[in-house]
Amino acid sequence: MKKVFSYALLHLRRDLKGTCAAMLCFLTVLYLIASVHSSILSRQKMLEDMANAVIIRGDVTDSTGYNTEGIDIPLNLHRLITDPNGTLHPYVDEVHMKAQDRWTHMYERTYQTTDENNEPVEEVRMQEEDIRVIAINSPQADMTIAGTEGAIQYAEGYDESMFSLTENLCILGPDVDSAQDENGRAYIDLLVDPFSEPTDNNMARFYVAGKTDIKGLDNTIFIPYAALNACCPYAKSFILPLYSLSFTIQNNNLLSEFRNLAFPSFRDGAGAAKMEDAYVLVLQDASYLELTHEGQKTLRMMRILQPILYLCALGAGVMLVVMQMRSRKKEMAVIRSLGAGRLRVMAQSILEYSIICLPVTLFSLLVWRELSPMTVFGVWLAFMAGALCTIVRFSMIPLVKQIRELEE
Repeated sequence: MKKVFSYALLHLRRDLKGTCAAMLCFLTVLYLIASVHSSILSRQKMLEDMANAVIIRGDVTDSTGYNTEGIDIPLNLHRLITDPNGTLHPYVDEVHMKAQDRWTHMYERTYQTTDENNEPVEEVRMQEEDIRVIAINSPQADMTIAGTEGAIQYAEGYDESMFSLTENLCILGPDVDSAQDENGRAYIDLLVDPFSEPTDNNMARFYVAGKTDIKGLDNTIFIPYAALNACCPYAKSFILPLYSLSFTIQNNNLLSEFRNLAFPSFRDGAGAAKMEDAYVLVLQDASYLELTHEGQKTLRMMRILQPILYLCALGAGVMLVVMQMRSRKKEMAVIRSLGAGRLRVMAQSILEYSIICLPVTLFSLLVWRELSPMTVFGVWLAFMAGALCTIVRFSMIPLVKQIRELEE
């Protein structure tokens, strides 16, 4: 084996021109594959980046699909998305919730009256006012607020982020009265259970964080959803109705998994209902699906091109060895006539091409990072397979036939 290796190195040094040609041929094949590979990967990466840049929004709507306002989403459905332990919660982000109900606003009002002596006095009376309560967790959850363009006047230290807090804060409509506590802080009291008498157990106090002058919001207050929802347990058998629910998908790559989990509970907007309740989960994912479709076409193209590129490597190995073996017929005949067997000739030739391909393979792994080691190894096997087929073919020619061809 040592002699075979030494003779192979000796031949490579002697036939330096042929050695360089073989290395250049193998390098060209790898460069071609690397170029196509790089082009496909860059296109695939571009499509993936574009797909991830698409924001997929979703919302829960009724069977008509027009909007989500006022459909009273059942608790078991919206908890799938809003509850941290819900099945769909890990897949969503920026969940916007809006609840709406009518509660009783309890406040004191001072009246000017007269006493027994007909002297003017002030009398404080408890008043009740029917108030529309809107609970949201962000201004985007309610388009009335989202489109105000600064019409809300916030108290110092508060902004839109107040809606994500659990503090008892509120924003008052133009005509809602408030009171002040001993510290001079404005507040309102709400009767959270309209079917009970006002007591400490079913009254909730909300401090005023700001006021709004939006037209059409008479007798309306806005409260953080989490704060208002925390008050509901005070009222027995009372559940805060959720009238709209929208969200964005957290990871577009998990869209299919999200759909599979959501389908048993909701019906698809384009499909038949799986439940009697006609609640639909609508996802605005048309742009994303179009981009992923392009990405799938790219992957299919890559699968088609890969075996073709390996065939190119196989053909290059065949053509290169055919040209070199033809010029070495005399050398092979002399070696055979001196007693060398076919296996030794084959082993020597294969060893030569392995030595030629080794530095090129290492070079390609260091330079073309887009080529995985398995891809380079596959090209090397294809190249060596072509060389092996040609070497075996030439080595199987009988010695007498080789000598006659040389004499001719």
